[in-house]
Amino acid sequence: ASLSDAMMRNANLSYADFTGSTAYGVDFTNAQLFGADLRGALLLGATMINSSIQEAKFDETTQLPNGSKWQVDTDMVEFGCVLN
Repeated sequence: ASLSDAMMRNANLSYADFTGSTAYGVDFTNAQLFGADLRGALLLGATMINSSIQEAKFDETTQLPNGSKWQVDTDMVEFGCVLN
């Protein structure tokens, strides 16, 4: 799916399947991404301020907002995410 530039502010996206999706520039501000599957998602330029990512799934093919790839030691807090 392509969600490029979508406005997802305050959305409840718990357990949503974003596997392999294109989410360039998506605004996830204050979104609930609890348990969401973001493996392989392209999140380049996404805004994730205060997005709750507790139990969300990432993998080495997930492209983060700054263009880097997710790694086991990635601190998603640097993108404004919260872990609760």
